[in-house]
Amino acid sequence: MQAAFRLCLLLVLVLVLAGRGYAAKIEIDASERTDLDLTVYSSGFAVIRDTRETVLPRGELELEFIDVARTVDAPSVSLKSDAGTGFVADQQNYRFDLINRVTLLERFIGRKVKYSRSLLENGTYERVFREGILLSINPEIVKFGDIIEVQPQGTISLPYIPDDLRTTPTLFFKGENSKKGKQALEVRYHADAVGWEADYALTVHRRGPATLTGWVTVTNHTGKNFEVSGLRFIAGDIRREKIQKPKPEMMSRALMAADSAPGAAVTRVGDQHAYDYPGSAILFNNEVTQLRLVTSEEVDVEKSYRITSSVQQYSRDGTDEPPVGVFYSFVNSKGNDLSLPLPAGRVRVYETGEGGSHEFVGEARIDHSPRNEVIEAGISHAFDLRAERRQTSFRRLGERSVEIGYELAIRSEQYSDVIVRVDERFPGEWDMLRETAESERVDARTARYEVEVPSGGTYKLTYVARISW
Repeated sequence: MQAAFRLCLLLVLVLVLAGRGYAAKIEIDASERTDLDLTVYSSGFAVIRDTRETVLPRGELELEFIDVARTVDAPSVSLKSDAGTGFVADQQNYRFDLINRVTLLERFIGRKVKYSRSLLENGTYERVFREGILLSINPEIVKFGDIIEVQPQGTISLPYIPDDLRTTPTLFFKGENSKKGKQALEVRYHADAVGWEADYALTVHRRGPATLTGWVTVTNHTGKNFEVSGLRFIAGDIRREKIQKPKPEMMSRALMAADSAPGAAVTRVGDQHAYDYPGSAILFNNEVTQLRLVTSEEVDVEKSYRITSSVQQYSRDGTDEPPVGVFYSFVNSKGNDLSLPLPAGRVRVYETGEGGSHEFVGEARIDHSPRNEVIEAGISHAFDLRAERRQTSFRRLGERSVEIGYELAIRSEQYSDVIVRVDERFPGEWDMLRETAESERVDARTARYEVEVPSGGTYKLTYVARISW
């Protein structure tokens, strides 16, 4: 009889509260998720679309959308219901103050807390409690009666967990629902601390074409694992306005997980390129995941040696020793079995040696490369090629004009003759007066030479030019 009376009283109380406009609170956790799509940008953020299906009553509701990234960009959050007259939010909040020792104790400053200790009495341990007022937490200062103790010994016991502390980041939506029953709710938000870049391995064989493999390397430091049903990567420079927002605590652990899925399908998004991966994938928090981007075993690679120097418009003595750069280049074309724009990233170059070994010989970064673009990677400086460059003559022709001469000596200890490309960069308008090899004016500032340096010998290039500025 008493139980029935209490139940009726509770029902009356619920009806009264509902009549006063108190919103019903509904938790929507990851178990109700039906779809999770990520679009990850190379500039270090992602757009997340998280769809969950739940049953909602009519009326004013407070929805708690649990288990989202800690790095949410709060102003980017939006919610959409698949029901045209379903739930509509007019207020939303992001609570990222997660429960830990500090945040929990902060809520009890000025309140009573209990400390317990285990004391040995007559061969057995007994638990002894003391109650005091928490005055500070850094360090802990507690008032026990007339005594104040700093960092007292014992285990703290608290009576409850405050409502504003969460065990996981949560989005709150308050609004009105006009349609009773099941609804699919899609929450879209931006999250920082997740990004990607491309990593390539170019293997140059002693005979035949080279092999190029490319991977999308994803890093996730959002505080959340993403088990996604749709994954897209955007390559390109996207403008974002920087705002001040809390920085989440992040771990430094980083693991590698290789995925054997087929390469990406490429589409366009605005003026950028998008790389779509079919099927599901898991991006674990504080891990690095790799997905295959491209593979070609028919890449025609050209190796070249290059020297770039700047011409000075004043007289100087002494010699320079410009390095001889080693470059590998290839065309991003169908002829090289490459059929997609290659996003910016790092190219590691390997050469096959005797016995089939693959030795790492250097690496370089490449920019975003559309189809039919020439990709050049300067990976190192040549060991057996040395260059000395000196000014041989200088004559001032006026206040803003000089006649200047240079000599460049290139010595080789290579096993065979090599071609070296020499670029001389001028500071103003210039005309070549005399030269021992024919140059090409490749742009307004550059004279280019292609010279053959004999094995075990030295090639000397000299020229005299007039410069005006």
